[in-house]
Amino acid sequence: MIAGCNVSGGEPNPECDYQEKNMKWNRVLTLLCVALSIFMLTACGSYFSKQKDGREAAPEEVVGKVWGWESTITPVETIVAADSERYTMLLTDESRAQMRFDCNRGGGVYVLEEGKITFGNMFSTRMACPPDTQDMVYMRDLHRAQSFYVENGKLYLMLPYDSGTMVFRELPAEAAK
Repeated sequence: MIAGCNVSGGEPNPECDYQEKNMKWNRVLTLLCVALSIFMLTACGSYFSKQKDGREAAPEEVVGKVWGWESTITPVETIVAADSERYTMLLTDESRAQMRFDCNRGGGVYVLEEGKITFGNMFSTRMACPPDTQDMVYMRDLHRAQSFYVENGKLYLMLPYDSGTMVFRELPAEAAK
């Protein structure tokens, strides 16, 4: 009830009727806004896990698969891996990364969220690799990775400030051994 409109037995007040109708419409509009907000939040959730052009940014697209480094593309150069199977990455469900850095094995920890990835400290064995090794470039760029997406079966790790993109292809599980 509206203040000053509680008149028992009195004549109807058109101002009070108008205010009561206004309150009803305000409630209806509020409910519509809440419903629309819930719908938008639900729609946004599916947008971020499935980006434009078939790009996937969901963690389950990356974890449990062996990825072989193909190249790093920067604004000034393209570094092509000598052999994808010499530079591999397996991200486990326990936030552990198992890596192959050419002739060395190693790993570390990682944090993976929708479209975002970061690697913590990494460790590696210290065997002498062939002269054409790219192990340091590979490890350096992994440390710099900030975001990811999967498109057409390839994993893309984005480096900061648009400084480059690491490109990986999925390898058979045996490549991680």
